[in-house]
Amino acid sequence: MNALEYALTLLSRSDKTERKLYEALLKKGFSEEESADAVERVKDYGYAGDEAFSRRYVEFNSDRKGRKRLEADLRLKGVSEEVAAEALGNLSEEDEFETALNLARKKFSPSDENGFPREEKAKIYRFLAYRGFGQGVIRRVLEEIGE
Repeated sequence: MNALEYALTLLSRSDKTERKLYEALLKKGFSEEESADAVERVKDYGYAGDEAFSRRYVEFNSDRKGRKRLEADLRLKGVSEEVAAEALGNLSEEDEFETALNLARKKFSPSDENGFPREEKAKIYRFLAYRGFGQGVIRRVLEEIGE
């Protein structure tokens, strides 16, 4: 099996960034030149590309993660800062707020009619911050569920 065939096999199993595909080819034992050529060819065919990968990643994960976490995940996967920012461009702060609010409501429920105690609000804050939501969004969520 040559590098191009192996690259296509990998892509048929799961979506990969250009860097991750290149690294997988190197790990399989293909030379740097063969690996780079295979990545360029699948990119030319339209089967791979950081832009498309990033858009799909944001689309499928924006209902569970905030902007900061999505950007960090993309950067860890080898996507450039510009491509990550472009993919996140369609994610509005209002969408992010709705997602955070839904996650908080699903995970936490008030203990009584007085709303959430202070300790519970701290847990909600940490829960949402870990998922990459910004302070402004988290504060809005805490205000919303505190009412």
